[in-house]
Amino acid sequence: MKRHPQIDEYIRQVCSQIKSKEVHEAISQELEGHFADRIADYQSEGMSEKDAVDRAILQMGDSHLIGKQLHQTHKPRIEWSLVGMVAALVGIGLLTLYSLLDSQSLVDSQFQRQILSVVLGAAVLAGILFADYRKLLPYCKQLYMTTLLVMLISLMTSEQVNGSLQYLDLGLFRFDFLSLSPILLVLSVAGLFSQWRWESWRDFSKALVVVLVPLLIYMSASRMFIGLLYVIWFGVLLFSSQMRRMYKWSFVGLIMALFLAAIGLLFAKPYAISRLLIFLDPYKDPLGAGYQTVQSIEAIRSAGWWGHGFGAQLAALPVTESDFVFAYLVYSFGWIAGGAVLLIGILLLYRIQRAMGQVKDRFGSLLIRGLMAVFFVPFFWSILMALGIVPIFSVSLPFISYGGTQFVLQMAVFGIILSVYRRKDITVLAASR
Repeated sequence: MKRHPQIDEYIRQVCSQIKSKEVHEAISQELEGHFADRIADYQSEGMSEKDAVDRAILQMGDSHLIGKQLHQTHKPRIEWSLVGMVAALVGIGLLTLYSLLDSQSLVDSQFQRQILSVVLGAAVLAGILFADYRKLLPYCKQLYMTTLLVMLISLMTSEQVNGSLQYLDLGLFRFDFLSLSPILLVLSVAGLFSQWRWESWRDFSKALVVVLVPLLIYMSASRMFIGLLYVIWFGVLLFSSQMRRMYKWSFVGLIMALFLAAIGLLFAKPYAISRLLIFLDPYKDPLGAGYQTVQSIEAIRSAGWWGHGFGAQLAALPVTESDFVFAYLVYSFGWIAGGAVLLIGILLLYRIQRAMGQVKDRFGSLLIRGLMAVFFVPFFWSILMALGIVPIFSVSLPFISYGGTQFVLQMAVFGIILSVYRRKDITVLAASR
């Protein structure tokens, strides 16, 4: 049936009230279907086409009111509770670094750079928040291949710092690309997994290649923690994919076996193994391999409920601005402050988990799951490391530790998570077309 001009005008008026233009086509098709059904019913009762159209429009109701209701249903939404908790962590981080500055453990230029990183990170988060993450989907394979290529270049050209390859030298500036790579790989692998059908061993084989190459690069660069993080978030995406359960367990078992074998090769020397496992009994060598763990535990133990105060000096513990910033935070502001950071982290995880349940888009859901692992594994590892519960790696506490590049990347992670949540009602309607 040819659409009547009155129906066209009605639909136009409805859509004029809906700011999100991306849902206009889907809503138009939905309204057309309703009108077609009603007009057909009225005509079967003997009405003329004109009378049937008039009756259908009358029964549908006021176009502006319908449009406003649909706008409320499908408008993009920001999860402000997540924004608030991120802002709280950033504020705690700046206060902690300012305390380090007052104790002369941090210099003015470092604190100023962190302030600039906060401003830049906020801009990055806002820019990603209002972007359409779905536009990445057609380019996931290219993104994966490009990321691998730059990782290989980084492996071959980076400078070695503390036994691991760190910075990609681009001439004018140096950049730790391997720290950025987990985010890029989550974006690309989530897209690939959302498109694969997982019906044969061929998909299993492709997934095996996808996981092995980056893992080998991380191990070759001696980036143990990034390798561990990669195994964890890849496993999360794998179990969230549509791969058959028997394949999932086989796959994860194979990955873990390869990762542990790589760890064994890299820590083949007894001295290296003892350093890795010293957290089990750090007081066995308090002035050697267990020194950092012992100093961190003692600093936290001596803090009490309210700590030693703003600007407290903790010269005995190294890297208090990065790896052991949680120990310094508790030492200065007490167990209350440490508990608050831990509680915010748990609430943040809970809120993202709940928000994820409302996302029906397959790509978006996988993105959130992978990025949750990328953020929360370092978050909780850094805290547990300061408490002497897990081995020591070079792990910063997100949003609190000093580090410009890491801070901006962490803000980008939350920009993507918020972007997926913001578009959850739009993507559901668009997918139903």
